[in-house]
Parts: sequence; C-alpha cells; structure tokens
Amino acid sequence: MPTHKELKTRKKIPAIDQKFSRFINENMIYADKTEYIHKMLQNPRNYFLARPRRFGKSTLLDTMAELFKGNSELFKGLWIYNSGYQFPKYPVIRLSMAYALSEKPGASLEDCIIENLKENAEDYHLSLIGVKNNYESIFQAVVKGLSLKFQSEANQEPNPLSLPTIDPNVVILIDEYDAPILRRVGSNLELAKRNMETLYYFYRLFKRLDTYIHFTFVTGISQVGMSSLGQSALNFVDISLLPEYAGICGFNATDLESLFGDHFEETLANLKSISKMPPSATVSDLKDKILYFYDGYNFDGKYLDEKNRVLNPLSIVSFFRDKDFSQYWLDTGPPTFLDDFVAKNPDIFIDAQDSTYTEPNLSVIPLSAPDSTALLFQFGYLTLDSVESVGELSHFTLKIPNIEVARAFGDVYLQNFFKIKNTDIKNKLTKELKSAFVSANSLKIEEILSNVLSSLPYFQHEPSEKLYHMGLQLFFNGLSLDIRLEVATAWGRSNLDLILENDVYVCLELKYVTCPVKKSAQKPSAQLTNSKDLTLEFLLISPPFSAKQMEDFKYIYPDFGVFSDSQKDILISTLAKDEPLTSAQFMSLLSKLETTKDPPKNPSVDAKPPLSLIPDKILKQTAQKALDQIQTRGYTNKYKLSSKVIVEIGLAIGGRNQVKVIAKKIKG
Repeated sequence: MPTHKELKTRKKIPAIDQKFSRFINENMIYADKTEYIHKMLQNPRNYFLARPRRFGKSTLLDTMAELFKGNSELFKGLWIYNSGYQFPKYPVIRLSMAYALSEKPGASLEDCIIENLKENAEDYHLSLIGVKNNYESIFQAVVKGLSLKFQSEANQEPNPLSLPTIDPNVVILIDEYDAPILRRVGSNLELAKRNMETLYYFYRLFKRLDTYIHFTFVTGISQVGMSSLGQSALNFVDISLLPEYAGICGFNATDLESLFGDHFEETLANLKSISKMPPSATVSDLKDKILYFYDGYNFDGKYLDEKNRVLNPLSIVSFFRDKDFSQYWLDTGPPTFLDDFVAKNPDIFIDAQDSTYTEPNLSVIPLSAPDSTALLFQFGYLTLDSVESVGELSHFTLKIPNIEVARAFGDVYLQNFFKIKNTDIKNKLTKELKSAFVSANSLKIEEILSNVLSSLPYFQHEPSEKLYHMGLQLFFNGLSLDIRLEVATAWGRSNLDLILENDVYVCLELKYVTCPVKKSAQKPSAQLTNSKDLTLEFLLISPPFSAKQMEDFKYIYPDFGVFSDSQKDILISTLAKDEPLTSAQFMSLLSKLETTKDPPKNPSVDAKPPLSLIPDKILKQTAQKALDQIQTRGYTNKYKLSSKVIVEIGLAIGGRNQVKVIAKKIKG
C-alpha cells in the first residue's frame, strides 16, 4: 500500500470529462497536448479533427479555450509554457452541438445554435438588444461585437510598443459538429439532411466574417457532414489522419508509465486479490495486459508509426479508478448500435479485414449512402492496420483495435449467430471449454467446437481457413477468453493462443481441409464436372466396401456420373466413414440411392451447392500435422517457464463444419 506521503504527492485519477482548469488546480493526471496546439498556431487557420466518442476531444477544446483566454498560470509545467508563446488574450466563442441538442431535445437545430450563441454573448456581457432572432444575425452580432469589445480593451493597453496582450480577432471552437446529423440518421434521415443543410449555411457565415476570425477548430466523431464544411469554401485543414497530429487525443505507451506509474502497484494488488492477475504477476505483466486490452488505435495515415499508437483515454482512466479490467468505453456507447449494425451488415467483421480502403473512402462519408466499414472506423470500432501508397492515394487495411472492442464484436456474434444468448448457458459453456482445454480432452473440445461452428454463417463468403479462424476468434472473444492472435516466435507465428487463469496456456493451430483428389494413372471420367464428382472419384479408390460389395455396386452403377446431386450427397456421406460397411448398411445404402429423387429446382433461389464431406482419416492426418507444426516450430517455448499447464491443439476443419481435434498436454 502507498504511504501517506505518496498519497499526498501523487496525482489523482481524474473523473471523466473534467474541465482543463480542474485537471491542473486539483492535481489530476493530465496528458500534455499543448505542443500539438502550438503547432497549429504557427499557421492559424480552420482545422478539423475527427476522433471516436469519449476520446478527449472536449478536454482538448477546453485546453484551447483557456490558452486563448490568456490564462497562462494554468499552463505552468506544460510544454507550451516554456516555448516562448506569449499567451495573448482572444475573444473565444464555444459551441457544443451535442450539448445544445441535449438541453433542448425538441428544439430545431437553428434554435439550438441561437441559444448557444446567446450564452456566449452573456459570458462576455455583450448586449444583443435590437438583433434579429435568427442564427445568422446573432452570429454576426456576437463575432463583430466581441471583436470591437476586445479592440477597445487593446487600445487601452499601457505600452503600445510591447507585444499585444489582447487580440481582437475571434477564436471559434466547435465540439461534436456532427451530433445533429448522427443522432437523426437512424430515426429520421430527412431531418438529418435538413440539419446538414443548416450547418452548411451556418459555416458559410465564417467565410463572410473571415477578417474578424483568428482561428477555428471543429471536432466530431465522424466526417459524415464534412461536405458541409468543405462546400462552405472555408478550406478546413483535416488533421484527423496526419501523422504529426496522430497523438493529439488519447494516451500513448509512454504516458502510461509517466502518468500512471504511481498507481500500478496498488492496481496490481487489487487484481491479484480478485483473481484477475496470477499471484506471480509483475508490474511489467500488468502493463502488457493493459496494452492488450486498451491499446491499438493508430491515426497515423501515412506511416502507421508504432510510436503514434494510442490507448483509449476513457478506458484507461476508468481502469485505474476501478482497478479492474472491463469494457468501459463500450458501456458508455449506444447500447444497441453494434447489435443493430452487425445484424444489418453480418459480413462486416470479415469484410473489414479483407478489404482495402483509400483515405477518401474512410474520410468523407456521404449521408445518403454511408459505407458501413468507414462508419465503424470513424466510430472507433476499427482502426488502421496497414498503409501502402499507390500514386497520390494511401490504401489502408483495417483491424479491430484491441480486446475491449473485439469482445464486443464477439458478444454480438455469440448472441445473434452462434445463438448463445443466455448468460448461464454462456458461463456453463465457458467452464466446460476451459476444463476440456486444461485436461487436453480432444473429444470434448471437438464436440464443443463442432456444435459452435455448425452455426457459423457463411453469408457471401465461401468456407476457408480464414473464415473459420475468424469464427473461432469471434467465439472465444464472445466468451471473454484471453485470446492472442498470430503470436510471433523465432520460428514463425502460431495461429491462436489462449491464456487461461491459473497460468494455463493453450496453443491452437487450425488447418482447413479441402476435398483432396488422389492422383492416379487412370483419367477421370468425362462426367467429372464438379467437386462432388471429384470427391466420389477419390472415395471410390478405397471405399469401405468389401470385395463382394464393390462388385455388386459397380454392376448396378458402372459410372457414378449418372447420380443425381441428392444421390451424390448420400454416397459421399457413406463413403467418408472410416469403418467398413456391414451387409445391412450396404443394402440400406442401395435402397436410399434407388428411392432418392432430387426436389424440383427453384431458379429464384440462389442456393450454394452443399459442401463435400472429408474422410475421417484425412481430418485426423491434418489435425496431426497441425499439432506437429506447433511442436516442431516451438510455438510454446516462450511459455514453458511462466505457465503451470501448457496444452497444444491441432485442429482440422473441413467439409460441412467437420471438426477433428488432437490435443496434447506437454506440461502440468
């Protein structure tokens, strides 16, 4: 436990959405962002920044407001205080579109803007008597009135030869400009469009009053309404993906140590007491787990420099406040947003990690047809993964930023597609799976995964190793298991690792089996036209028939090209079995083939052909190869000292969600 002296001197964990002055005056932890602000002031223009919700945008604007008001004492100890900046005093207009709407939920956007502007006038004791009650007239009156008021004060400064301490040019700071649009898109698209049009005409006023304005800074969650800003001829500089501003919001890994270092020991002790960290865990282990949970965002759209990665600020502050891991950021969001979004776009998880996007695709989103992946990126559910310059455009791939967001995706898929909606069932399944992993119970693991994968939706995607890999990733994340993907070793990368409580480590290698075709001197029959025919050719080379059964079968069916699709399904299912057929089973097979007819085809239904089954012995061989790969490449070597139990699992998947598991406990 920290001593009384340490408690007195260490900085406090801040509450959420505190004002900048409280951070400083009440000795709270604050990440210094003043160097970024100073960089913009070297070329004061109209700037725009998009960041996910609860990512520190409002605190950044509050810092700017205090800076432009000339409150230099608040900045002692921060970067800008010793930069040579003179802290001149500007008139500051602050507008919060989200606050305005929440204060008057039934009011029009025009009325909300008017109310916001009147509050700014009151703050400076500026009279609006005689001004028409519309936002155009009031905005012009406030801007011109503040400029004249400050010009009068500047003229009264005692030493006109010194650097001015008062500047009459107005600073405009707008928070959550897109709230009037985003809050209406789902429920009232027409109102969202009207609000966008209102914003367009409002921002046009900025250009008309350009000579009175020194600096404008606008923030939002997304760029759905960026067309309003761009068309207003203001030429906003969008710094959202510029590498030099990648860290303007959020904490980086260095901040984690320099700002929260005094809180690590106490937090670690609490996590050990509630079994969230093992007794042997160190502060270094805790740092790694924090990064695993909350790190991963990168807004560097040019280099994707690792130094520019940031952690979710709300989650970090909440974590050290509660001294526990939880989904803090997600719990503050719209409760049904991700559920509704995934329900309407079931392929989003796969598509987002399979596709490439250019910066315009991710930045300027048309309201009439917003791209679902781009919205998830701007809302903070996806982040940049890789970047490649092609000509003048940057091409990006995306990923889920961290385990906090991954578990949210997993929970949505667990309920909607794996059909596991009851918490008790989820907890029971988690317990059974963990027990099967720890005991290396191949049959039990096989049973659970087979049941789960049988409900995995394919949507527009053909089955593949990547699809099943993502399906397992979603499933394990939905169960809140500690999952690590593509873990690097000196010999390569393992597929998927699980770290369970009590120092249990599981390494799982997955391989997807497609229908094999055995080479032979004999050419395939002319009727081999699809994968079913190829599968039959392979299976009939060494079927589970006795010599007599084979002779009878060939007499009845000299060429298997005569089978219908339904008959092929029956035959493949029978031949894929790894044990010989009894006489009764053989006669049953012939009877089914004789009586089975294909149902009439409905040309309006775009059904995918059923997948071919894989022989059990092929699945076993593949699972063994996967297990051998773990062992020969030494994927588990890095955990041999720190883990009490190590389990290696070879997993083969093929055909119609066929699953074969070979598990081996190598320690414990």
